[in-house]
Amino acid sequence: MNCSCVLTAHDEGLILKPTLDSIVAAGRYLEVRGGRWELIIVADCADNATKHVATEFCGSDALPWSIIETAFGEPGPARNAGIAAAKFDWIAIHDGDELVCENWFYAALTALQRCPKGIAHSHWSLVFGQDNLFWGHPHGNRTEWNDFEISNPWSVQCVASKAAFLEVPYRGYRDDETFEFEDWFWNAEVMRAGYQHIRIPDTVHGVRRKPVSRDLLARANRKILQSIWSAR
Repeated sequence: MNCSCVLTAHDEGLILKPTLDSIVAAGRYLEVRGGRWELIIVADCADNATKHVATEFCGSDALPWSIIETAFGEPGPARNAGIAAAKFDWIAIHDGDELVCENWFYAALTALQRCPKGIAHSHWSLVFGQDNLFWGHPHGNRTEWNDFEISNPWSVQCVASKAAFLEVPYRGYRDDETFEFEDWFWNAEVMRAGYQHIRIPDTVHGVRRKPVSRDLLARANRKILQSIWSAR
């Protein structure tokens, strides 16, 4: 079982280090169980502090890593660039300021061997920082569509086949004055394409809630979710 972890980084600075620590722990957990992994850091309009942390951390430990510098200014196309560069058939998507549990890669890949058209999500999300919340991701595509248009039931962190991400790439909304929320819409589009959202038992992700985030800015600017009704 082999996995390419695509991590987007922007302006995290020192916050990037605990994220990298958690990913390396998950990669080594997979390694000792016979798997291989790689880390692809997509530095999208990244500031110097963030690039410094990434190169110093990865270069000091002989890790299977690479850095791609892009100038998209938004996560969707940046993730697509990292996915295109991945050498393994399974892809893990992560943001530069969030945390993964040690068994995440191994547990997700094990479940996906039984469900190759699955989109693996952690069992739990632990929100920290500006807010403190704890909730479980739903299992399967049984989410009511009326509820889906109100809130996104799955966080960005997931593991799926590279084929799934190539079939359903992330949307870009940088120059769109109406729509936003690329992760939310992607979760709907993969359902339309025949993929199944699955919850992985005994896993948790740490989701950092910042005072100012892309979602909060999008809502403040009255951005809306692109219609998902066609994805049913």
